[in-house]
Amino acid sequence: MKLLLPSLFAATLLLSACSKDDDTVPMLTGQYRTESTIKAGTLQMYTSTGLVTNQTTITRFLRRLNGASTAFLRRDSTITGAPLELHFRENNRVTLASVVPAGTDDHMIELEVTTRARKHYLLSDLDSVTSYVASPGYGSNQNPCAAFPQNIQEHQPAKRCFPIAMATSFEQVCRLRPLWVLSFRDGQPVIPLLSWLGKSNRNGRYCWLTNNSWNTVSPNLRKNLSPGDTVVVQANEVTLRKQ
Repeated sequence: MKLLLPSLFAATLLLSACSKDDDTVPMLTGQYRTESTIKAGTLQMYTSTGLVTNQTTITRFLRRLNGASTAFLRRDSTITGAPLELHFRENNRVTLASVVPAGTDDHMIELEVTTRARKHYLLSDLDSVTSYVASPGYGSNQNPCAAFPQNIQEHQPAKRCFPIAMATSFEQVCRLRPLWVLSFRDGQPVIPLLSWLGKSNRNGRYCWLTNNSWNTVSPNLRKNLSPGDTVVVQANEVTLRKQ
């Protein structure tokens, strides 16, 4: 037994070191710029009963809606527009801007890092936006597509909602800060670009895709779907490089 103790001690230290490394949260500082290629993810189809990965089956489903099959990437694609740059500053502040020649109008968004985790960062706009929740029997409550985004996307913006006292077609007004997700692939930051298209079981209506939103697929997607619902998702990525 004495001969085994050093080995057991070494193994314990090794496991402890691996566990510590796995829990390390990446710290991004300075400027990061997008590479010129969108890496196309594999198309996947979810139903309430399981996951379909057969590409022929998925393509046949998409062809039922004209134009849907061409809306997803079939291979890696070159970005033709200006690259994006994320500048991580002090106090969790981040500036998102397009890289354009001097003197050219650009578009900047001021963000805040609200969550730092081992596998992802959550960035929120500094400025909030207003949304409205329809009263029962109106608008989104009658729209079978309304629940798809929150069922598909893993991360949702925090929001505060307040009742509307006057009689209108809306029952609540909400304030929220739009959310941007960064993921890490082998320690390298990437922008996850999520596209999806769904078909509701309620009336067979197709819910048109959200194209390349900065988010990831919910691990509970299959459980969130109603019987008869079908969703096709594609998780693309753009790598960020330190400047």
